This record gives sequence, C-alpha cells and structure tokens, in this order.
Amino acid sequence: MPKNKKIKYKFEPYARLLSILGDQLITDRKIALTELIKNSYDADATEVTIKYDSGSQSNSTKNSGEEAIEIIDNGLGMGLNDLKEVWLRPATPNKLDKKINRDNVTKLGRTIQGEKGIGRFAIHKIGRKVSVYTRKDEGSEFCLEVSFEGLDDDEPTLFTDEGSKKHKLLSEIEPTITEFQNGELIKSSGTVIRITDLREKWAKDDFRSVFESIEKLIPAEDPKAEELKQEIISDFNVKMIWEGELITKESQYSLKEILMDSDYEMYGTIDNEGKLQFIYNSKNPMRAFSKIIRIFDNKILAKENYDLQALNKKKKGYLSNKSKLSVGEFKFSLFANDLKKPDYSKLNRKQLQAFKKHFIYVLRDGVRVYPFGEKGYDWLELDKLRSVQKAGDYPSYSDIVGFVYISQEHNKDLKDTSSRQGLMNSGGIFDEFAAVVLSIVQIFHAEIKIDKIHKELKSTQNTNAPYQSISDAITEFTESLEERTDLKIIESANKLKKSIEEFQKNTILKLRTVEDLAGLGMAVEKSSHDTFMLLSRLNNIINNSLLKIKSDRMDFSETETMLKEVQEIIKIVYEQLQIIQPLFKFQRREIKEVSLLQSIKKILKYFDSEIQNKIKIEITADDDIMLRTNLGLVLQFLINIVDNAIYWVNLKGSKNKRIIFKIDSLEKKLTIADTGPGVKKGIELFIFSEFFSMKAQGRGLGLYIVKEILDRINATIYVATKESERLTDGANFVIEFQQVIDVSKRNFNVKPETKILNGG
Repeated sequence: MPKNKKIKYKFEPYARLLSILGDQLITDRKIALTELIKNSYDADATEVTIKYDSGSQSNSTKNSGEEAIEIIDNGLGMGLNDLKEVWLRPATPNKLDKKINRDNVTKLGRTIQGEKGIGRFAIHKIGRKVSVYTRKDEGSEFCLEVSFEGLDDDEPTLFTDEGSKKHKLLSEIEPTITEFQNGELIKSSGTVIRITDLREKWAKDDFRSVFESIEKLIPAEDPKAEELKQEIISDFNVKMIWEGELITKESQYSLKEILMDSDYEMYGTIDNEGKLQFIYNSKNPMRAFSKIIRIFDNKILAKENYDLQALNKKKKGYLSNKSKLSVGEFKFSLFANDLKKPDYSKLNRKQLQAFKKHFIYVLRDGVRVYPFGEKGYDWLELDKLRSVQKAGDYPSYSDIVGFVYISQEHNKDLKDTSSRQGLMNSGGIFDEFAAVVLSIVQIFHAEIKIDKIHKELKSTQNTNAPYQSISDAITEFTESLEERTDLKIIESANKLKKSIEEFQKNTILKLRTVEDLAGLGMAVEKSSHDTFMLLSRLNNIINNSLLKIKSDRMDFSETETMLKEVQEIIKIVYEQLQIIQPLFKFQRREIKEVSLLQSIKKILKYFDSEIQNKIKIEITADDDIMLRTNLGLVLQFLINIVDNAIYWVNLKGSKNKRIIFKIDSLEKKLTIADTGPGVKKGIELFIFSEFFSMKAQGRGLGLYIVKEILDRINATIYVATKESERLTDGANFVIEFQQVIDVSKRNFNVKPETKILNGG
C-alpha cells in the first residue's frame, strides 16, 4: 500500500452477529414472542394468534412434519419494498424517524412501540429457520425465507481472519423472496411468521406461562383507567393455541374484578414540579378524600405525617435535593388489601391469593413494559427496605397492585433496556422514577395505616363487651343463688367470683408493670446514651491530664480548669440519675405532694442538650398545680410528651422551634403545645393507642404510656382541636387533672402569668 494514501473500507460482519445480537438483546423466548406481538400491534393488527405445532397438526402454512411456532396477524402486512428496505436491514430507523417527525401514531390511534429496528432478532431466539408470509393492501403475497443454521458458536470475536472459510459473512446469507399473485395464505392483508428448527424444547406448561405473561401486554385490568383518562385498548386480542387446543385462563377471577373489591385504593397524577394530586378511598372503614401536595415540600409532608426522609436516604436523596422532576409527569393507580387479616376483606381467600400474583405494572402508551408487575420482581425494593428498617414503615410488595402510566411524549428519557427487561438508568433517571413511585406508595401506606388503626380500635371496643357481660352474668348468678339454701353451691359461686376478680386484678398489675418497664426503658435509653457521651469526654480529659502531668507540663491553672470540667460532668450525670431514680419500681410506691411546675423544670434539665440554643421553651402559669401522687409517674408522662415534641419540631425544619407549657390551675389543666407539623386530622382519637406511631422508626408506645399513666393518677389527655384551646399550629395536648391539692392556703411564689423563657 502506498504511504499516506487513504483508502476506504467497509465493515464486513460475520453472519453470526445476528445470532449474537439475538442472544444479547432478547433474554428469553417469552420476551422474544412479546417483541413479535408488539410488531403486530404497531401494524394495527386487531387479532394475533400464536400456534405451537409438534408436526402432527395442520398449520397455516400447510407444511407438516416439523416442529414449528407460528405468529399470525391481520395487520397492515408488508410489500416487496418493505421486505427489502426494512425487514432485511436490521436496526432500520423507519419507526424512529416517525417518532422524531411526530408521525408515530397509527391509523387506529396507537402509539408506535418499536424504534430500534431489532424486533426481528426475536426470531433467532426462538428458531434457526423462518418463513415470513405477508400481504399488503390486497396486493401480491410474498414469502421471505431465510436459514441461520450453522451460525451458533462460542467464539467471542465478531471479525477474524482465522476460520474465515468456516464462517459466512452476513452478506453471504441470501434470503429468498417468492411472490404469489393471488395470495397463498392471506386473504387481504396481514403477516404469518413460521419459525422452525426450534432452539429449545417446548412443553405445554411453558406455553401457558408465556400466555399468562402475554395476556398482560395490553392490560384492560385497571378499574381506574377511565377516571385517569387512560384509553383502554380493546381492539387488540392475542390467542395462543397448543397443538390445536386454545389456551384459556386458569383463574376464574379477573384482576379487574378483584381490584374493584379491594379494601383500599389511591389514584392520581404527579407533574414535573412534584405536585401530587390524588384521590384516596377506603372501603373498610369507609373514608374518602382528595388531596394536593408537593413531594418536595418537607413542611407540608411533615404536617400530613408523610415521612419520606428515610426513603430519600435510601434512594440517594433524589427527592430532597431537587425542585423539579427529570422523569416527567405520569399517572398512577394503586390497590391494597389487608392480607394479614383477610376476614376484614370483601375478597375471598382465592381472590386474595390471585391478588398476590401481581405487583405494580408500568405501561407506556397503554402497552406494558416488561418485567414490571411480574410476581417476584420487586422493582421498588420494598422487602429490602422492610428488612433493614422497621417493617411496618413499608408495605410488602405482595400487599400492593398498581399501574403506572408513562408515555413517549412526557417521559422521553424512560427508555427500555436493549434486553427489553426493564428501563435504562441513564443519568439516574430510573432511580428517580422509582423514588417518586416509592414516595407515592409510602403516602398510600400511611393512609392505610390510619384506616387499619380505625378497624383495630373498633375491634378492641367490641372485645370489652364480652368481659363486661361475663362479670354481669356472674353477679346475677351469685345474687340468684342467695335465695337458695344449698350452701355448697353458694360457696362455690362466691369462690368463682373471687377467683375471676383476683385474676382481673393480677392482669391489671402485670399490664402496669409492663407499662412501667416500657416507660423506664425509653428514659434509660436516652440517659445511657447521654451518660456514655459524658463519661467518654471525662475519660479523654483525664487521659490528657495524665500525659501532661507525666511530662511535667501541667500548671496550677490548667489543673483547676480540668477539675472544674470534671466536676461539671459529674454534676450533669448526677442530675440525670436524679430524674431517672423516681421512675424505678421501688420508688413508685412513694406517694407525696408533687409540684407540676417543678416537675416541668426538672424535665427541661433532663432534655437540656436537645433544647439548649435550639428550641425556645415558654412556661405560663397562673399558679402551680399540686398533685398527691408518685413523682415518677408525673416525670414519666412529661418525658414522653416532651420527647415527642422535640422530635416533631426538629422534623419540620422550621426556624421557629417552640414548646409551650401552660398551667391553668383554676381549670386544673396543663396544655403542652409545639410548633411541629401537628396531629393529622382524623387520627386524634387513636394516637394514644398502643403501637400506633407516625414516626419513621416509632415504637408506638410513648403516647400510649402517657394515657395509661394519666389514667392511674386520675387524669385524662386529649388533642386540642378547638381554636380557644390551641396555643400553636402544631400539636396541642391538654391534660385535665381530676384530683389536685387545694393550694389556696399555700404560697408557691408563682405570680399570675409568669413566663419563663429557656433556649432559642
């Protein structure tokens, strides 16, 4: 070759490139058949039939004696030019060009699904020989035949000089096209693809599995599709025939029927500004509402008790660090059932089992994106989140079924992977999409939790009736026996009554012990953490001082400073222990006069590190309230309420962080209010129920213990909803004391409307 002379060459790929691409791009035969069906959909077919023939049955092409799979449609079909210029040119851009030119809607109004021009590689995944019969506009029928025998091997290279005699170039594969003037198989228009020399053995169960997947390709199962203005494609039907036998659904229940009777549903839309509009419905108990929120506004989310912070951490902060969605707007519908307590549901057990076979589907322009919705494909990683965090904060993926509607127009960056299994994550676009859908699921789950608590409360109230009826029955029985003369029967009846009363008394004592231990555990947990930090600091001070003493570098002033710091740490630890000591059981027996005002001040010292320079504390008192009770019980309920208030004012992220205590001695009331998000409307009645919590990692015991303790000291607590009782826009708890000591003859040096400010 002469030097500096530029000569142009052409790529000459080997024919086995088709086989390699078929294996790489089409992962399994189910996806392969799906791709071929999508081609029929794009061709405006209304009927598609997939047949398996072992060779013993007659088939559309009138050939027998060999195993074959046929795909038959009544679509537009292809002419000679389509076969030569499109079908025989892999990666043809004809569909992509239509999308770019906004000409991607067919005559039947379908949005074209394909764009890469690789759908025909699906054929090579199924078999080595293919015959394509096609007819367009009642013109001539053509039959394209091609064989890919001998192209399979395990060599990794696409181009090689070695073995060039053995391997054919792609250009050496010569398909044949036969023209039939009158049409051999097709009456007017359509296509028949016959694939033989199959790569894998097919069994009837395999075929049925493909059928179950393909029947969800164009699902008409969403009962909310019409309300969401999602067009249901009803003019596209797929049939599958195994050896002449039509494959039918095994389940007697349609998914749509099951979803219509589901316990809970939520549907709506989210735009690219993060504005979420949705409607929520609960059938048991009956509750329905519509709402508009912004998922980027943490203040609004906190006010609604929608905690997405843990989610943001798990999903790389895709929501918390953004003000606009890259993914674009989309619509959704979600459905759920109480699978743990199926007796509450309208659905029977078989329907609930059928429900669990689905998850959240993704549909693009009405056509399903695989494998979203398949059983076992937890694309939101719900069960993974449940395993590393509190399980109750997330639903199980088997508890929810839904549909997410995306489109080529609004979600251009959500593209299929080359393997047709999932969506590409270019620039983190899929991570963002999953984070948004997961946020919507969490909001749905938060509302479901409220309704489940409603049901539990109803159930709990009902369970009290039998105990009362038993007690009444025994009393009535005993009284009726008093009129009799049989002393043995009367004595036995009285023993029974005493035994039941003793059992009831012991049960109450055990429950109170459990409450005491739970409350103590929560207090000790905080104190042990604080004490550990202080002792660690103390250890560092002593070690540093010892090093200085050994090297003779510590003078008197440094020694004095060190000792003062040690003294301060010991004082803090001592004060912490002073507060905790009354909480222990042996101290709870001591009944004495307890100052409510002094108890509040003690608790504020206890939370000094959380409050100092962060939260403003206001105490307003017309006079003190004196209680004759156990100090530990008073400190315990105050600790729990203040701990709750600190959590919520910090979560809201507001600069105006306040906790207010108002003592009204005349009304015998204490109001504790904060500037957090407040108590969500509708849950005021059951936030004092055990195990109910709106915190991300909450145990649901704090306010329950408060209510139980107050009950023991003859006091009640409720959420203030009247404007006249509320001190802030946040949570306002009012505690009413039934029995207080008359303080009119005592002087506690508390001036009317005294205000003490601390922190902030």
